[in-house]
Formats: sequence, C-alpha cells, structure tokens
Amino acid sequence: MSAVHPDSVLSAFAEIDGDSFEGFFKEFGAGVFGLNFTPVGGKKDGGADGFSESEIFETNRRLTYFQASIQDNFRDKIRRTVERLREYGREIGNLTYFTSRIIADPDKESLALSDELEVNISIRDGQWIANRINENDITKASYENYLRQFSGLRGDERRNSSIRIPSEFNTNAAVFVAQQSLVGDSKQGIRGLVLDSLVFYVLENAAVDDEGFITSIDIFARMQDVFPDGFRFTDTEVAERLALMSSKEHPLGRQIVWDDREAGYALPFSARSAISTDHARFEALIYTVKEQFRQFIADECRSTPVDEVPISDGTQDRLVGAAMRSLEWLFMAEGIKVAQFLEGEDEDISEDSVSDVAVRAIADAGIGAKSAPLLHRILMSALRSAFYKSTDEQREYLSLLARTYSLLFSLKYDLKIANYFKDMKSNFRLLVGTDVIIQALSESRLAGPSRLTHGMLRALRASGAELILTDQVVEEVYTHIIASNEEYVNHYQEQDKYMTLELARNSDRVLIRSYYYAKFDAATPALSVRTWSQFIEQFLPYEDIRSGEARMALRTYLADKFGMRLETRDEILDAIDIDKHRRLTSKLFGPGKKQKKELAENDAAHVLFIYAMRTEGGEVARASAVGYRTWWLTSETKIQREFEDLTRTNGKVIMRPQIAMQLLSFAPNSDEVEQAFGSIMPSLVGVRLGNRVNPSILRNLLDKVRDISESDPSRMKAEMQRLANKFKSDENASVQYMIETSAT
Repeated sequence: MSAVHPDSVLSAFAEIDGDSFEGFFKEFGAGVFGLNFTPVGGKKDGGADGFSESEIFETNRRLTYFQASIQDNFRDKIRRTVERLREYGREIGNLTYFTSRIIADPDKESLALSDELEVNISIRDGQWIANRINENDITKASYENYLRQFSGLRGDERRNSSIRIPSEFNTNAAVFVAQQSLVGDSKQGIRGLVLDSLVFYVLENAAVDDEGFITSIDIFARMQDVFPDGFRFTDTEVAERLALMSSKEHPLGRQIVWDDREAGYALPFSARSAISTDHARFEALIYTVKEQFRQFIADECRSTPVDEVPISDGTQDRLVGAAMRSLEWLFMAEGIKVAQFLEGEDEDISEDSVSDVAVRAIADAGIGAKSAPLLHRILMSALRSAFYKSTDEQREYLSLLARTYSLLFSLKYDLKIANYFKDMKSNFRLLVGTDVIIQALSESRLAGPSRLTHGMLRALRASGAELILTDQVVEEVYTHIIASNEEYVNHYQEQDKYMTLELARNSDRVLIRSYYYAKFDAATPALSVRTWSQFIEQFLPYEDIRSGEARMALRTYLADKFGMRLETRDEILDAIDIDKHRRLTSKLFGPGKKQKKELAENDAAHVLFIYAMRTEGGEVARASAVGYRTWWLTSETKIQREFEDLTRTNGKVIMRPQIAMQLLSFAPNSDEVEQAFGSIMPSLVGVRLGNRVNPSILRNLLDKVRDISESDPSRMKAEMQRLANKFKSDENASVQYMIETSAT
C-alpha cells in the first residue's frame, strides 16, 4: 500500500466530522497498538451501565481508556471524561486522548493534566497521528477508509503534483530480511555467532549456580526458555554448534569444554573463575551510571528558578529510575538508530522518540507532583547529556545494551519486525481448499491439542485473516462424504462389529479411519462414537444424506464452524472471464491431471477468482511489502505447473497450510517483544548478555542497515514483496528459506 503524505492527514483533519474521526481512530489505533476498541458501556443507546459518551473506548487492558475527539478545548474535554468515568464507578489508570487538533506542547499538557486529575494522561494530537500514518498497512488503510474523502490533496490535483513521495517500507524488517545472521550454518556465519552468544550465556548461568557440566539437550532447552518466542534453532543445530565450539575447528579456537565422563559442556576454568569478578564489575557499572544520573538531576533541580515547585529527594530518586528505563525503552523503540549513533555513524536520535519514552517512564514511575512538566524537561536534559556528553561509564553501559539489542534483533525481538510479520499474516484473505476442510472434519473427534487444522483455522481468524468458503468447495466436500458413506455401506457396514483399529488403518478414506479411531481409541468418552451414522451426523443429517437440504445444512455448518464467509457459485462466475475459465479448465483436465471435468472447472474457477479478488482489492495496483493478501489455502500445489503462463504474469495463487502455520508462530508479537525487553534490558541480565554477544553480530547488523539506507526504498520494497510472495507460494518453502534467499 502506497505511503500517505502527513500533510494529507492534516488536510483531512481540517474538514473531518466527529463520527468519521472516531471510525478512523479505531482502525488507526488497532494498527498502532494492536488493540480492538469498544465503546465504554456499549453502543450509543447508553450501553449496559448507562454510559452515553460513544467517543470513549476501552480495550482488554485493565483500567485503560481511549478517547477520540475533534473538539477545540481538549483540557475541559479530558476533565469531563475523567469525571464521567468516575461517576459511573470506573477506576481509571490510563487515559489516552486522540485529537485531530494540533497542540503546542502535548507532553507538557499531558503531564499537567496527569497531576491535576491523578490519572496517567497521554495526548496524541494531529501532528503525532500524521507522523505515524505510515506505520503499517493498517494505519495506511485507515487513511484510505476514513480520511481521503476529506483531504484537499486528493484526486487529479494530487496526481499532478510535482512532488513525488517515495513508497515507504518497514526499514527494520528490510534489514532483518537482508541480514546474513540467519543464512546458512557455516563456521564463519553470523547465525553461528548468535548461537555462540546464547551458549556462553547459558553456560555462564550454569557456572554461577555451580552446576558443573550440562548436556546439549539441557542447553537447548535453556536457550528456548530465555527466548521462547523468537528461538528457531533445532536441537541438532545446537548440538553441532556445541561440538564445534568445543573443538579447535572453531574460527576462534576452542571456546568451551566437553567432559566425556559427565557427557556435558561447561565454560573453561579460567572463564568460570572470572565470572564473580565480571559480575561485580557490571554491577558497579550500573551503579555508577545511576549515580551519574542522580548527580545530573540533582544539579538540574538546584538550578531551577525559585518560583518553580521544589523537587523532593524521593521524586529525584524516581526520576533516576525513569532515566534508566528511558535508555532501555529507547532501544525497544529505536534500537537500530541508537546503535548507529553509539557506533559513531551519522545518525541522530529522534527528539520525538526520546520525548515519548520520557513521558512513559515518568508515568511508569508514578511521579505525580505539581512539577511534572519540569520533571519532563529535566529528564530530557539528562538523556541528551547521556548520549551527546556521555561519560565513559555511560558509553560502556549503552554499548553493552547495543550488543544485547543486536542479539534480540537477530532473534526477531524488535517491534517493527513483529509488526511486519503481523501485517503479513493479519490481512490474509484465504479461499480454503477442499482438502483442508476434509482434514478438519477428520479431526472432529480428536482431543483439542491434536486438532491441528482446527487450530490453524482458529489462529488465522484470531490474527485477522478472512476465510472464504465457495459453493464449489462445499460441493466437493459433500461429494467426498457421499463417497465415504458408499464405501462404508458397501465394504464396512456388515463387518463393523468385527472391525479393529488395526484393520481400519488400512482404509483409504480419511473419514472412515477417523470414525474407527473415535470408536476404538477416543481420548475421552465424550469424543467417542458408536455408529457411522452418529459420526456423519456431526456434519449433516444422515437420514437425508442425499437430499438438497443436506447439502445446504453442510454449507451452513462449514461456514459457521470455521468462521468462513460464503462465496456462491454465481458470484464467482460473475467475477471471472468465462473464456479464460474454459481455456484453463481444458489445461487442468486430462490424464495425469484432474480426472473429472467438474473438479477441473472448480479449480480453474478458484484460480481465476483469486486473481479477480487481488485486482478488485487493489493488491496489484497498491503493491505491499508483505506481498499479496489473497491466496488459495490448499496442499494441491502441483496444479500450478499446468498454468505457468498465468503465474508468470499474475503470480502464484496457492499457499500450503504448513506455510500458514509457520507464519502464525514465526515472530514474537509486540506484547512478547515488550515482555522480553522488560525482563532483559532493565537488569544486570541485559549487561551480562551484551558482554557475551559477539561484536560481529552488531557490526553485521549495522552493515546491513547501511546497505538498506543506500538502497532505493521502492526497489527494496519491491524485493521484500517478491520474497514474501515467493515464501508464501513455494511448494517446498519455509520461513528459513525466505530469509536465506534474501541474501543471494
């Protein structure tokens, strides 16, 4: 989706009405925060508790509220909102106020109102929104859906503008895709150095606890415990790397020790002996940095004008803590830029980013003094000093955190990487294939964890994907059930009371096998069935199995059970070219292909319908760095070989279920990224981990950043789109394959 000029947003805000702004906020906010917003108390009729202000929203975050308003007097609006929420017995922890207006100093106003109302207030004004309109495809779509109609920069005037705004892309995701830290497993590769760093960290923890030698399996498990949502190494890969690290073949020589008697690994004796000294040095480093912040803040407080409110020692202590958290949160928000700056590259840290984390840190520290705006100003000065006039200790501390960040980045713990893969999987529009649905039906009597296809479809819906059921698929599923029933009646019914699970395993009908598993080996009594008719009755009325009503019942069941939207046969045929459909059918029908013409016609219709939906949805015209959103979810990939002329021109159409499953779990989400930073960065762990990270990982990361920054954004976006589509459609693809091909 093309980038939106921030001026277009401000132009729209000049004309927008309240209802449109509220609609825009809900979609834009979902893209920025990953939350769904519901009006407090329900709909405009007053809701369950009588609350009538529909512009105030809540989410699943406890005690957190959002408000969207276009009114001029934001202060009174916020005061009234807090008052009304309290009138209705609502406890308020945080209120974020979104406004189309431009406010001179929103951070200062936020802090002042926070102090006055004793609530954490955050104000996001029109300029803040405009600056973030290109955050991802969801935020850009919110402009198209709600703001474009109000913008004075639309239509021919915009197209004829002499200023060409380049298409934006997710820089961090581009760097990640291009980064060679996930390419191959050579002795010299960055991927190997990432593993080395994790091994050192795990063995260091073992040495601290005086555990002695630990096994490869234990090391593998502990690595996963540290980074559960970004760890994608195999146990074999870890074992091979441990063997290399304990041999002279390692590029840096023998790094760890293997003991045959203990069948385990440990750090060399010299390294184990130095651990206590190292820890004491790191603790002293953190203490020194805190004390330097304390002294700077105390000096700033003493130099404030006499008419300012005095700042107590307790408040100063909390401000020191806020300064430390701000440094760490900056890495989470702008880690690459911070690392570039610390490495002396020509990169400045955004004042807006620093201000955002400073406001958050002050709120998190619970500082509610009358001098909140002053505290924000002092904290900003302290942070500027730490970066632009840093002491040796501050520089060492930040450099260690930069190395820790480079490891987190390589393991996908980065908000912008998380957003990229979230965008890739959240906007899917998937035509669900017959084979996928039949597999799901065959799982109907399995215990929850074993219902893998059910779980995939549920997870896809939860991620925001739209699942599509066609009449053609319904007919094919129905035909499969009828054929299975005939097979059962003709070959199994009379022998049913003599059947065993061992005999049933030989059936070539998956539903018949599933029936006998449910009869003989159900996980619980509730999942067991006694008869074939009872098993089929789950899906349609068995007594009327050959009736038109049974077909309709099956269609309703499938759409409702798996949360799919129905596309009728007529709607599909109206959307595609009949001549193309006829020609493609002839290609798919025949020996070695589809044996029934009806199946060839259905497949041809699905292929052409995918192309039609992509065109209608603007996926071709508005190319996205995350690739096409519309695909046919099926394992029948071989049919694409019969129409390579179409795929060369229009792209492939089939995504295997295995790929969808990999995408759902490939990268941590934003909450998991924040959790990782919260547990690693604010403590001694972050410094210790940084000490164990090979500096080459950070150098490689910054080299890739430099390469990307020198690339044409449009070219990089096109390459990311190509790789995303290639990964989604390749028959033997994996996420690892996508990353590997990006570096060639």
